[in-house]
Amino acid sequence: MTTLLLTLLACNTANNTVTEGPVLIPTDNPVELPEVTTVQLSLPAAGPAHKLANIYFLDVDLDGFGDPDAPVLTVEPGEGIVLQAGDCDDQDPEVRPGEADGCDGIDNNCNGQVDEDGILWQDLDGDGFGAQPVHTCELAPGLTEWLGDCDDEDSARAPGIPEQCNGLDDNCNQTLDDGADCGCDQRSLPGNRSLLVCDEPLPFDEASNYCLAHGYALATLPNAQVNAELRAIAGNYNHGAWWVGLYEADTTWQWEDGTAMNYSDWMQGEPAELGGERCGALVGDAQNVASWRAEGCWQPLGFLCVAE
Repeated sequence: MTTLLLTLLACNTANNTVTEGPVLIPTDNPVELPEVTTVQLSLPAAGPAHKLANIYFLDVDLDGFGDPDAPVLTVEPGEGIVLQAGDCDDQDPEVRPGEADGCDGIDNNCNGQVDEDGILWQDLDGDGFGAQPVHTCELAPGLTEWLGDCDDEDSARAPGIPEQCNGLDDNCNQTLDDGADCGCDQRSLPGNRSLLVCDEPLPFDEASNYCLAHGYALATLPNAQVNAELRAIAGNYNHGAWWVGLYEADTTWQWEDGTAMNYSDWMQGEPAELGGERCGALVGDAQNVASWRAEGCWQPLGFLCVAE
């Protein structure tokens, strides 16, 4: 009889050991092995995910930064609990990292230094207002806490100074002569310019002197935009023509302020010099295609003064 040598493993459930031993099985009368049954194991369903707690910080003043000495261990932070620490005064929302550290004797940005961003202003004319910054908090002669001087070499020009009719921005509000008594209608123009519309007629020279006495000059019309701008304003008044700073000298027309004559808007047939018309006037009537004509300089006309 032929035999087959098999090695079987046996489990001892009493002591959780495995034994190994040979078993002789006659092949002429083989042993029928039991059918193997596959068992499907069921794993328990996954439970809910657990959130991890983090360390937060109490933020009493609600400035977004917490007190590093007041940590809070929580899963769901609420109002007044933040992740970012660094607040060195959790009772004051103006004290936190990132704040400017000005001249107040407080470490506003919580970096361990006091007033390192402090700025005063140089006051050269002694009017109490400055223009140039000085990095210091020590108030000394020639320094001020107040910014806003538009001319630190003229004590008559500072915030709060009454506006005079002088072609200047006396009160430093970035508008020339606003509210000043100029004896003419004052208009503010784009580009921080001021216009005086003087409708009491004067000859050309007197009109020019009036403008100069108030810090202005007879208007120059260097391009189509300025020409149209002033023409539209002048058209709201009853005068037909207005003196501007245009005159003829040595057969050449020129502007009083020396601006080059690169633009002109002469009416048809102008400039005519039949009677010695050697001064230029702006015609405000928009019905005319063009707007300049020559006039006798002795003629009394309204006039336009501009300060820039």
